[in-house]
Amino acid sequence: MARPGITFEEVARAADALVAAGRVGRDGTPTLDAMRMQLGGTGSPNTIHAHLRTWKAKRPAPAPVVGEIPAGIVRAINDEIGRATAAVRDELGARVEAAEKSAQDLERAGEQLEAELLDLREQLGAMTADRDRLAGQRDQQASELVQIQRQLQAERDAGEAARIELAQIKIKAAADAELLPSIRADRDRLVGELERSRRQHVDVERSLAAANAAMGKVQERLDDLQGRNAALERDRSSLQSSLDAERDRSGKAERALASSEARVVAANERAQDLERREADLRKQLDAKTAKAQSGLEKRKD
Repeated sequence: MARPGITFEEVARAADALVAAGRVGRDGTPTLDAMRMQLGGTGSPNTIHAHLRTWKAKRPAPAPVVGEIPAGIVRAINDEIGRATAAVRDELGARVEAAEKSAQDLERAGEQLEAELLDLREQLGAMTADRDRLAGQRDQQASELVQIQRQLQAERDAGEAARIELAQIKIKAAADAELLPSIRADRDRLVGELERSRRQHVDVERSLAAANAAMGKVQERLDDLQGRNAALERDRSSLQSSLDAERDRSGKAERALASSEARVVAANERAQDLERREADLRKQLDAKTAKAQSGLEKRKD
């Protein structure tokens, strides 16, 4: 069925104008290219061809021009022509019928291909919009990941500053000479523990920056570090609540970091999958377009 848009009346008017101007093919019918130009470059070739075939079938056959020839000669010529063409008339009729059937088949195939091309273009547009949306989500999640990493670093810096402040308070409060050696020993032990904790924090940060995919190992090292900090701070009840709060905030930040990274990975995978599907659709679209173009060229021939 012809697609709406170009009507039979428009095609008939354009064909009559081309015939009147003498812009026809060898068979006396306007070509598809000439019809599209006459129609302003609009209309599906399949629709134009279907209307043009109907227009051709409705046209009256041209009346033969008979000159002043004697009737006997005319009859003799007609008899000779009849004998000469009787053998090929049936063959020509069969060829015409086969050609019309092939043209109809090509028309139906062309309409189906056009419908498939429109569907593929719509799918490609939807896939492109989905890909752009996921790319925006991926960029937003990457920004959130950077912000969470900064918050985590700020929490760790605050924890170390609090532990150093505690050590300084203990040293200043130790006025008793008898307790000074033990306090100094405790201070040295705390300084050593803080130094070891600082080195461990540095190692953890390097591991986190070098391999985000190894978050499990980083979490194990952070848990071990928190255990050591807990053992170190058991004798400092005045700072216990602040250290607990610090560990809680650090755990929440780590979990938020892991969740954001998982969302980024998932978004990247979906974006890659969409890109692969887009490439496949483009290949299908190119193949169908080439096939449709080939069918149109054969039909023009």
